[in-house]
This record gives sequence, structure tokens and C-alpha cells, in this order.
Amino acid sequence: LSIYNKYLFSGVLRTPIFVTSTHRICSFVGASLVWQLSPSSYYKRTKINSYSMVKKILVVPVGFVLNIGMNNLSLNFTTLALNQLIRAFSPVSIAMTSYLIEGKTQSVTRI
Repeated sequence: LSIYNKYLFSGVLRTPIFVTSTHRICSFVGASLVWQLSPSSYYKRTKINSYSMVKKILVVPVGFVLNIGMNNLSLNFTTLALNQLIRAFSPVSIAMTSYLIEGKTQSVTRI
């Protein structure tokens, strides 16, 4: 997908944020259709009782959209090799940050 996005954003279509938002909208519509057409016994929805629950739930999709959008945007300014190198290094940076902030250590079996 990254190779295709690099090709797409290098000349054919220079709008990575538009492509990302269009992809997210289509994914939402598809997921909504599957949810609406599935039997009611297939999925029991948990009631959202407070605004604090909404804020906690929205952290995941907002972070995901920012991650994908910034990655697609960075393909305009970097090489594909550098982009992949940075993405491959993210687990290391997360492990280092969790150690420095929370004092967590990772076991060899987990890595």
C-alpha cells in the first residue's frame, strides 16, 4: 500500500489528506452497512453514559486517522525507504518511551 500511495502522491494525485479522508469515509459507510444488516443477536452495543466515555472512545480513531494521514502526507516529502525505516522504528521508540515515562520493561518473549 505504501508503494501505491507513493506512486499516487508523487504525480497522479497530490492530495494525501483527501485520499485518506475519503478512505475513512468509505470504511465508515461499509462498517455501518455491515452493522445495520447483521442480526441483532450478533452484536450487543454497550450504552455510552457520559461524555468522558465518548472522549476515551474517540482517542483511538483520532489517533489512527492522524497516523495514517501524517504517513500519507510524509510520502510527499521523503523517500519510501526512509518512510518505511521510520515506521519500522516506532515499536522501539514506544518501548523506550514507556520505560522512561512509566518504568515498564519489555520481556524477550514479548518482543
